[in-house]
Amino acid sequence: MGLAAAVSLTKGCYVGQEVIARLDTYRKVQREPAGVVLSRGVPSDRLPLALMRDAEEVGVLTSCVAGGGGGGARGIAVLRRGSARIGDLLTVVASGEPAEVVAHL
Repeated sequence: MGLAAAVSLTKGCYVGQEVIARLDTYRKVQREPAGVVLSRGVPSDRLPLALMRDAEEVGVLTSCVAGGGGGGARGIAVLRRGSARIGDLLTVVASGEPAEVVAHL
């Protein structure tokens, strides 16, 4: 998931290798970027906005642009790792609008 395929854990020395190895070994990555689609359009001009799932905050919508068909919008969210899968519906707190997770970036 994410950019894991773009990073070598077996290659020789390179800048940042120790940090990457530590993150992999101790599973320290806590958040991950995800693409979301909003059916009603851009929810607000004040970002970031909290994203909820079952009364629990799972991330934030960090950016959003109009588009996506039918007056909708596309955005990028930062989610707690493992909190949502592709196809899950989250709720934008400010507007109550559903946001569907479409990709883990």
